[in-house]
Amino acid sequence: MLFLGNVTGNYSNPVIYNHFILECLIITQRNFYEW
Repeated sequence: MLFLGNVTGNYSNPVIYNHFILECLIITQRNFYEW
């Protein structure tokens, strides 16, 4: 949670924050399909 807090603090821009969330979701989906 501290990492997400630092990301939101450093990147207050919602566009960058949404892009970061999308990348995390893509990575989790790739890991899920690899299992």
